[in-house]
Amino acid sequence: MTQHNERSTNVDSTIKAFTISNVEEEKILSRIEIKMPPTKTSYIEGENFDSTGMKVVAIYDNGTSEEITNYTLEDATSLREGQTSVKIKYNGQEAIQAITVAKVVEEGPIGITFNDANSSIESLRTYTYTTDTSKNYVLAEIKVTNLLRDLNNDSYEYYYYISTNSSETEINDWVKINENQTSENSLILKINSKDIKNYDKISDAEKVYLYIKEVVTKGENQKTTISKGIEIKSKVDKAEVYVDDVKYTAPLTNNNNDDDSNDKDGTTIGGKLPQTGEGIMIIGGIVIIFVLGIIFAKKYIKYNEKM
Repeated sequence: MTQHNERSTNVDSTIKAFTISNVEEEKILSRIEIKMPPTKTSYIEGENFDSTGMKVVAIYDNGTSEEITNYTLEDATSLREGQTSVKIKYNGQEAIQAITVAKVVEEGPIGITFNDANSSIESLRTYTYTTDTSKNYVLAEIKVTNLLRDLNNDSYEYYYYISTNSSETEINDWVKINENQTSENSLILKINSKDIKNYDKISDAEKVYLYIKEVVTKGENQKTTISKGIEIKSKVDKAEVYVDDVKYTAPLTNNNNDDDSNDKDGTTIGGKLPQTGEGIMIIGGIVIIFVLGIIFAKKYIKYNEKM
């Protein structure tokens, strides 16, 4: 339609109309694709899927696409041995990301290293009885040093054996060590001569050797390590001597005279000792003999005939 303004001449005052649509054409999601895989695709069973680095896009039926991050994951936690994929889901569409999941390889227990081991007596007690109702015995604390223990195992057991042979190959009479071991470089064991079946033999030897057996477990695995013969030496120069459970202090040498100058705590070890039985006098001294290997004290008590 054309209108003319009577006041204007030679002017085209035609009104033109245009229609603009504000409604975008609806697009439909066709599929989703993984355009870039995640950084990590290899897993150990029990781990969770890590989507770091993964790029997922939505593709529409009109040919357009866009990156999406609000997708969901399926079968992505506590991954199972042999699992090969994880599902990515978005608005009814899904994509598959390939992965590998291996079985956990359990690290086995690590045994103790004895290569440079040394052993020494740290303290010594001898118990002697003048009647047949109690049996004489010796207590010694031994420390084994220069070890390398792995403290990441689940459990530990230790045993000892003492021999006159520096190259034992078959040991049956192991004695369990009950002391709790906390150091990674040493072991402490308290030895009672009553527990040692071959004590009479080793008490007469010039040298004696300590063997240690370690049994450790980690998970379902167990490892046993046995030391070579470790010569036992001593750091003590005095034993605690008990006669009928009464304590005396004796130097680790033969002392059969009445001189008590070595008796630092004033107790008498030479000459007569107090009466310990009906009409029985203990004559002489308590002689502590430390052999070359310096392991245990061998005790000799001399008695006079009943007077």
